Amino acid sequence: MKQTEDQIKKTIAKVYKDLKLDHNHQYPIQLNFWKKEDQDNRFNMDYWAGSYDYSKGFPPNEMYGNYIIAINDKDGKPLSALIFPEELRINLDKNGNYVFDK
Repeated sequence: MKQTEDQIKKTIAKVYKDLKLDHNHQYPIQLNFWKKEDQDNRFNMDYWAGSYDYSKGFPPNEMYGNYIIAINDKDGKPLSALIFPEELRINLDKNGNYVFDK
C-alpha cells in the first residue's frame, strides 16, 4: 500500500464535498483495499474503495445514499464513484475540485 488510510479518508471526504454527494461527515468512513491480483478487481490495479459507514442506522428523518469512491493506490487520485446502478468516472477541474467526467 502506497497511500495511508488517513490520506484515503481525506480524499473520499473531499470527493463527497466537491461532487455534492448527500452525506453526513459525522459518520466514519469505511475502507476496503483491493490488490491488483484480487479476483473481483474491477480496475486491474491496487486501489481503495470507501464510503461513509451508515451501517448502524440513521436517526429519525435522516437518510443518505451509499456512494462508493474508488481511489488509485499508486497516486491517490479518485477513479470513480459508484452510484448504484452506474459507475461514474472522476477528474479534477481547473480549480482543483473533483468533478464527474462528461
